[in-house]
Amino acid sequence: MKKNTVLIDGEKYPCALTLGAMKAFREETGKEVSEIDKATDSDKIDLTMMLVFCCIQSASRRDKVVLPFSSVDEMLDFITPDELPDVVASVFTSQDTDAQIPDPAKKKRPKSMS
Repeated sequence: MKKNTVLIDGEKYPCALTLGAMKAFREETGKEVSEIDKATDSDKIDLTMMLVFCCIQSASRRDKVVLPFSSVDEMLDFITPDELPDVVASVFTSQDTDAQIPDPAKKKRPKSMS
């Protein structure tokens, strides 16, 4: 699983696109994550920021990190327009992984019992 961090107001918070984040996004917006690309430009910004918040909230809950923001609006109070691209990129780019993905070509086959 991708395990990213996002820097907000000088603090790093965990951030991951989890099923919990996707469910919270749907409950908050009434839309699926896949619908963000189809939204108007102004709605796209709002939906993207809600997704970022849901990803931070879900990953923080999983990692038992206490968030100082209880809403997307509170989180946005700590993000400047200049920081926005980096915050959004944190959700959609890989920074760390919990485990190496095994290469199927290197997988050992069990010995046959002949």
